[in-house]
Amino acid sequence: MLCLNSQGVRRAVGTRAALIGTEIAKWLQDLKRAGKVDLFIGVIARWETELGRDFDTGKTLGYCALTNAGYSEKNPPVDIDEARSKIVKDYIELWAQTLTDVGVPHGKIYSHIALGTEKSAASAFCDLCAPGTSTYPFPGFLQTWRKDLASHGHPPWASCEGAAIDPREAKRGQLGIGMEGYLGNLFKRRGFGEHIRAEFGG
Repeated sequence: MLCLNSQGVRRAVGTRAALIGTEIAKWLQDLKRAGKVDLFIGVIARWETELGRDFDTGKTLGYCALTNAGYSEKNPPVDIDEARSKIVKDYIELWAQTLTDVGVPHGKIYSHIALGTEKSAASAFCDLCAPGTSTYPFPGFLQTWRKDLASHGHPPWASCEGAAIDPREAKRGQLGIGMEGYLGNLFKRRGFGEHIRAEFGG
């Protein structure tokens, strides 16, 4: 697991984000000259950013990052998941700040998390980025995500990755819920996707 707040990682992020952002800013100038700047949808700052769990044991990871944040065995966080979520949010904000500093427009940078718990969702909301998440039809997913969006004033958001089937069900040969229902539930258009399965939050 990458130690998201180590000095070396933060330096590398600054260098890489500045490189990417500078190139995007150049392309934006080309679009402006062509009168097509509206074609630029935005840029995602990282991919499913998280401090996950060990694949073999299922145990929580991120102890290096927690140590860098000032925690220890004698000074543990009151809520370890909340502390880990803040570290992830700070990491996303570093990407967003650097991209903005070199010319990527405000409102065109998206976070991208894999929504696991209500606390993990908090890391998607930062000052310089619009919230983004993966959108698979997991039970209760949209109910949780909509509640998080409401608690932050219903900001614009992005589905950064997704499909109309739970990947676990795809492995078992299932067909999923259908694109009409999947997209209809994401965008909540009246009369669109009314047959969606209840467990997707519709």
